[in-house]
Amino acid sequence: MPSFPRLFLASAILSSVLAQSCTVNSGQSGECISTSSCSSNSGVSEAGHCPGSSSIQCCTYGSCIAGGVAGLCQPISTCSGTSTAGLCPGPTSVQCCTSGGGGGVGGSCGSAPPVNAVTEALIKEFEGFVESPEPDPIGLPTVGYGHLCQTRDCGEVPYPFPLTDDTATQLLENDLPVSQLIIIRLKHY
Repeated sequence: MPSFPRLFLASAILSSVLAQSCTVNSGQSGECISTSSCSSNSGVSEAGHCPGSSSIQCCTYGSCIAGGVAGLCQPISTCSGTSTAGLCPGPTSVQCCTSGGGGGVGGSCGSAPPVNAVTEALIKEFEGFVESPEPDPIGLPTVGYGHLCQTRDCGEVPYPFPLTDDTATQLLENDLPVSQLIIIRLKHY
């Protein structure tokens, strides 16, 4: 067999692996791409969810809020709700996926009840208050009451540093719908 057809076949196989969607343990959809491509597009790689080389991992892009509804940044092809461009890091094929009126936080079917003051106080006590971005115990950049930053400098946080208790509470309240959405998705698996 000449080398051109082998190269073409290898390229086709690699493309199908690279284009494959994946889901990480948190329930977030991602795409199987090289770890270098993922990190250069502000994504986070997680091993064990994609076939092939160890340098091909599931790349996810974090959470987002579109029109006041919490969502997850994921490839358009994996979104069963509404995709909104311009709210997520990564390539243009990664957009903010929200369930809108269907089945998640913000929707009528399967939506989570509001978090009460006791639950919020428990989260604050467990997470502790961090006024400026710093690594958590495993080295991930965090700020406020457990906000996991999408970048090292937490540039996505819309409040100035150092955070006050009020701004950290607002950040926590903005993050809660995303956590609720993940819990709802896991509950249905």
